[in-house]
Amino acid sequence: AGALAIDTGLALSDVDDEYMTGATVEITDGFQSAEDKLAFTDTGSITGDYDAARGILTLSGADTVANYQAALRSVTYRNGSEDPTEGERAIGFTVTDGEDSGTATRIVNVTAENDAPELTPTDSVLEYREGNEWVAIDTGLALSDIDDEYMTGATVEITGGFESAEDELAFTDTGSITGDYDAARGILTLSGADTVANYQAALRSVTYRNGSEDPT
Repeated sequence: AGALAIDTGLALSDVDDEYMTGATVEITDGFQSAEDKLAFTDTGSITGDYDAARGILTLSGADTVANYQAALRSVTYRNGSEDPTEGERAIGFTVTDGEDSGTATRIVNVTAENDAPELTPTDSVLEYREGNEWVAIDTGLALSDIDDEYMTGATVEITGGFESAEDELAFTDTGSITGDYDAARGILTLSGADTVANYQAALRSVTYRNGSEDPT
């Protein structure tokens, strides 16, 4: 996901000073250094520096209360991981005019999404000649998943040019993966929870055969 504005309605006031000299925005609870990022939009003469090891965004430079309010409202949170650590991040805002304010805290709840697995086929065209036996379709196919170790199923389908009386698909049993070929539709369905590596091996083992003496 993209960057999320933490508090666009934050209000800043000071009864005896027109200028602020600095502010900090800190992930005070739930911080994950490899994932969590804070940023802000440059405002007036305010500059910012983010300490990624500690989760602290430091704003500095003498500027008006209004500009500091705008700068703090612009602060965003982003999680840079494809498999984020779920849970709450407590984010505290503190401002100074020489004297520190109290800390105002907002909670960001991080929820992971299931990223789809990725298949990378070999970039080539398979040639099949009449009379050939079973031919492996793609022994170099690569399967990966950024956030899951197990797959639950796969389909291999003849999507173009299918001839139900001729075309056949098969695979080699791998691990706990079972297969079923629907000859009427040209779809081989693999099922069963198993590792990414075993599903990759199963998909690499898929073969094609044309059973006709006079193939289309």
